Amino acid sequence: MPNEIAYILVGKKSNFLLFARLLKRTKGTPTSVEIDWEWALKREEKKGDVLGFYHSHSHGMEISGRDVKTMMAWASCFA
Repeated sequence: MPNEIAYILVGKKSNFLLFARLLKRTKGTPTSVEIDWEWALKREEKKGDVLGFYHSHSHGMEISGRDVKTMMAWASCFA
């Protein structure tokens, strides 16, 4: 089974469009991956271009409770 991976998405916003690129790849295990949130925060404070993140699942489409908590925390930053 392949390992999960995650990337921080950086780029710019223009009206309703996002122009993003994958940056800061993190490789995990077959069942989890840890995003470098400290790096993402520092990048956002310095450049202001963090748009989101990408996270793969190696075991199908089912999301975990941890995934839900992470997405809720991320969304609450912009509420």
